[in-house]
Amino acid sequence: MQFGTRWRLISLVMSVAGAMTAAATTYFVSPSGSDANEGTSRQKPWKTIAKANNVAFQPGDSLLFEGQGMFAGNLYLDDKDAGLADANMVIGVYGSGRAVINAGDGAGINIYNAGGFRIEHLVVVGSGMASNTKSGIEAYADLPGDVRLPGIRISDVKVHQFGRVGIRIGAWAGKTGYDAILIEDAEVHQNQWDGIQVYGFFPMDGYSHRNVVIRRCASYRNPGVSDPKAIRGSGITVASVDGALIESCVAYENGENNVHCGGPGGIWAYDANAVIIQYCESYNNKSKSPCDGLGFDLDGAVTNSIIQYCYSHGNTGGGYLLGQYPGARPWRNNTCRYNVSVNDGRTNASAITLFKGSADIVMDSVFVYNNTVLVAPSTDNPSVGAFQMTLWNSGITNVLVANNVFIARGGVPLVSVPIGYQAALRGNLYWTEGAPFIVDYDGLRYSSLLDLQATSVHETLNGKGTGVQADPRLQDPSFQGTMHPRSVRDLSAFAISNTSVAYNAGLDLGLLFGINPGRTDIRGNRIPIDGAFDIGAFEAPGAVSVTERKAQGIMHATGTPDGVITVAFDPMPEQWLITLYDARGLMVDRSTTASGQTSVEFVVRNSGVYFVRASAKDGYSIMNFPVVVGR
Repeated sequence: MQFGTRWRLISLVMSVAGAMTAAATTYFVSPSGSDANEGTSRQKPWKTIAKANNVAFQPGDSLLFEGQGMFAGNLYLDDKDAGLADANMVIGVYGSGRAVINAGDGAGINIYNAGGFRIEHLVVVGSGMASNTKSGIEAYADLPGDVRLPGIRISDVKVHQFGRVGIRIGAWAGKTGYDAILIEDAEVHQNQWDGIQVYGFFPMDGYSHRNVVIRRCASYRNPGVSDPKAIRGSGITVASVDGALIESCVAYENGENNVHCGGPGGIWAYDANAVIIQYCESYNNKSKSPCDGLGFDLDGAVTNSIIQYCYSHGNTGGGYLLGQYPGARPWRNNTCRYNVSVNDGRTNASAITLFKGSADIVMDSVFVYNNTVLVAPSTDNPSVGAFQMTLWNSGITNVLVANNVFIARGGVPLVSVPIGYQAALRGNLYWTEGAPFIVDYDGLRYSSLLDLQATSVHETLNGKGTGVQADPRLQDPSFQGTMHPRSVRDLSAFAISNTSVAYNAGLDLGLLFGINPGRTDIRGNRIPIDGAFDIGAFEAPGAVSVTERKAQGIMHATGTPDGVITVAFDPMPEQWLITLYDARGLMVDRSTTASGQTSVEFVVRNSGVYFVRASAKDGYSIMNFPVVVGR
């Protein structure tokens, strides 16, 4: 082809695209309008949704309903109305306030085999969960040939009183689906099946959708149904997606009518890759079945995904569930980090729970670190604990549980790992508030951290003890409240100070295990501060002087069976205060170093875990680490 001919063709294509955008039309709908009008001006709007259903909309067109007006009917859009990725069709409002689409017993907005739509500033309401038989806003594709449709953008909407799902985007034909799904600032409640759902077909070598974002959404009181064959009653779920971000959302009081074992939950993903759930709150979710009603979940066939910076509390099921169901493709490389769980597992599971549904499936590489867990007994769940591997099927491989704060009240277990299961416990803080210390592992019960270290491979590393058995002295450990509408970033009740035994006592997971722990804690504080990681979801503010930072990493402590604790360090040109505390946080002894000194010794009477704290001359605590004395 000659250059001139090619240029003329390119120019023609650009001209056609420009003409399509330039020709975009805005249509107006008002309760005071008339369907006999052209509908292309505010002065002559249409009156009904039925009129809009008879128009073939073009990319870039807008269908705007008058703000504060109510419109009865069911808006239907298909491939004749398709938008483009860069020229969405807009369904929104003009004037002030939201417009209301009253869908009656049908769907509010139904999109079939089409994409490129932006839906915004609407209230979509059905006739009620008992009478309505459809979803509020639904986009569905079943085109053959693995078609990737342009995305759906939904923002600033309220959807409620539907018999199925509030907002539902799905596909069911190979890898056909949507690219770039955005749901933001949506309030979805009192829908019978679920709140927000993205789903697709289950191909074994790909996914239906990609690039999904759900942010600043509230999904609550979606009760589910009493159907033993269906999982209903979840707040937010995504499936068959490659790349998803769910952030700053809240899900609560969902699932109360569900009887199916295998869901529902607050916020969860299954059959998905590269999902991040962060800065979300999930609480008081329920199930009538003997399982689930969970807070958060990375379920069957999830890979390369993370739950981080979240707050779960008061759920009937696990706060954080990591599991693999029968028949799923491999589950691997998933992380639960820098989260908080308070009194989850009220009827089943535990605060953090792992499960594997059958012996012939893969569940590999589970990383659970820097979480803060508080759990109390439940009369409806005698086996509840802080961390649990469920006795279903063994073969969960490469499990690391590190740098977590586990607080178990009233005699509930800190850790439960059945016979034949394996998880590496490293650098965790265990506290029972005066109740018995219980770690059940591989058929044995351990009654103290020292017992665990002495008679198992756990809480030791390179011949040295790890972990802490002591009160972390959280700011307000009795807190059980909600954060919504405030951000999870504002959660402070479970934070520590730089006088806590958890301060600077965490393991460097990057150095030891090659794990990237991220850049911040749950509140957005940089990690690590002062060169050492804290245990739990909160990084305490620490010393800030250059001198103190230079001191990091130059001290270590050893304990002998006869009660001698030696703290060794490089020669220092200035004085330091070295203080020894017992496991209760009470001071045992202290010593002030002299210039050039390289060690101090303490003698203790009792075996157990002690804590060494080094402070600079201005009083800032700059190092804090445990040492074990065994007689």
